[in-house]
Amino acid sequence: MRKSLDMAHHSSEDQCPDNEAGEPLLPETANVVFQRNQTSWHFLLGVFGVGILIVANLIEALIILRIVNNTSTKPSAKYHPDFPMQALTIERNRTWEELSNPSSDSLWNAGLPGITGWVQIEHARDYNLPRGIPSLGKYEVYITTWGHQHHCLKILRREFSSVVRGESLLINSMTNGTKTPNSEASGKLHHLMHCFDYLRQTIACASDLTLEGINKESNDTFFDIDGYGVEHMCKSQNAIGEWLISHAPEEDGYRQNIEL
Repeated sequence: MRKSLDMAHHSSEDQCPDNEAGEPLLPETANVVFQRNQTSWHFLLGVFGVGILIVANLIEALIILRIVNNTSTKPSAKYHPDFPMQALTIERNRTWEELSNPSSDSLWNAGLPGITGWVQIEHARDYNLPRGIPSLGKYEVYITTWGHQHHCLKILRREFSSVVRGESLLINSMTNGTKTPNSEASGKLHHLMHCFDYLRQTIACASDLTLEGINKESNDTFFDIDGYGVEHMCKSQNAIGEWLISHAPEEDGYRQNIEL
């Protein structure tokens, strides 16, 4: 029986053509083509990846270049030195608290001796500064933010004193049977409101975060904070004064407190 099965097996093999018995399912060239296609696909993926990296680097370079260009067009602070810092304790001075009068006005108008807040800058374009007031052919004159702030405080103080004394042109023009101020008073009102907003923004810019505690008058049930007796780190007033004096406009008109 075993012999007959073997014979049957050989018989079935003999029936297959010789050229099909030993052949693989796919021709030999198919493996070569597959390997070539696989190599090409890997090459394309590599090229695509390199392309993405190049594009990403170009985009990053453009972003950096744009940031640098935008930064370079902003005003530079190199027109003045880096001023040294000094500790300054805020103390109460009642003379500065007085209403407008010849004595207190002279104190407020003096500010720092010889200083009005105006400065002249040569070659202003080198510092990317905005246009100033032309002066003597080679300078441009600017008002410092410190000078502008001081100016605003002075006119607010002056108007407040006028209101307290009943002498305010603005108040009088609005209480004489009219609901709106006249042109002169309207200009004054605009100026005052400008100063409030200007001081608001410049105070926010400085953002002094010195911590202030309660004063000596406070007790367990009443707390008062007046800011006096607190030490702040400030730019050296002497160094700033020296720089402002050395850059004061040479034209005589700027040596006065010009109205802004």
